[in-house]
Amino acid sequence: MKAKVVNDLMQDPLLYIEFEDIPDRILFDCGYMFGLTLREIQKISSVFVSHTHFDHFMGFDHLLRMCIEQDKTIEFYGPLGFIDQIVGKLSGYSWNLSENLDLNFKCFEIAPPVIKSTLLKACNAFKLEYIEEKKFESCIKRGNGYSISTSVMNHKIPSLAFSIKEDDFFKVNSNLFETLNIKPGSWLGNLIRKVNNNEKITENIDFGNGISYSEEFLAKKLLYLQKGKKISYIVDTAFTDNTFKDGIELIKDSDELYCECAFLNKDLDKAQSTYHLTAKQAGILANHGNVKKLFPIHLSKRYNGVYKEIFEEVMSEFPNVFSAYKKKK
Repeated sequence: MKAKVVNDLMQDPLLYIEFEDIPDRILFDCGYMFGLTLREIQKISSVFVSHTHFDHFMGFDHLLRMCIEQDKTIEFYGPLGFIDQIVGKLSGYSWNLSENLDLNFKCFEIAPPVIKSTLLKACNAFKLEYIEEKKFESCIKRGNGYSISTSVMNHKIPSLAFSIKEDDFFKVNSNLFETLNIKPGSWLGNLIRKVNNNEKITENIDFGNGISYSEEFLAKKLLYLQKGKKISYIVDTAFTDNTFKDGIELIKDSDELYCECAFLNKDLDKAQSTYHLTAKQAGILANHGNVKKLFPIHLSKRYNGVYKEIFEEVMSEFPNVFSAYKKKK
């Protein structure tokens, strides 16, 4: 799993997640997205919107345009009021010729103590037909090999922070094939499947030429557990006791944290009045959350050209700070 910051650090925050062996593509926030290719956009399977301020949600229309002729269902997750806002955007267009379109939006509104959901179909002019409710849990999505959790932050409106965690998985020490005088085959996939599913491994595998090994022996010899990667994303929130506590719980032990550093601490009054984090506060979160790497994002444009001061302030609280944005050639 790897993350790509799409825009410059002072532009709309947009984090694109892709996997090596999983077709899903995840988008955190949905602002200005012209830095993504058409192919990248059309691969998106789920979008997680922190809140619906313009710089976090204006890209919805662009995504809609790029995907309108696709046969797929895209999941959208957002905070309180999100379903009405999605419906409101879609109702701004005329859909009298949409009966043969196959694009659907599965919408989830994170509104503790419940999560609301609905399915909006292009073939039905994206009309709101029903809303279901289920009990809120911090883990809002379990995908094929990963899970995504959320915490509600405070931006004077609910703003969602997110964390995506790959499942732990077994990898193969292929260097031992020659030592054991065996070759990989369908038996290996079956063995990995059994181990992952905690099935009994009691059979013997015959490799010919008088060579055979038990599944139990091969599992112990060849397979080792690889810890899944964890990536967290926090933007647009005040630094309060509650957001500090909930944020730490969400990002705990992350391999990578993408966190807003909107203001310098000398402008703390501005950060507080606009419900944003300072660079110092982002460093404090990373330090207490025991994250491995911190990537500052969503810097205020007032600091244009003075990235160094932002990064130095973060590093006064947390040393492992990296630049998230790679300038395109």
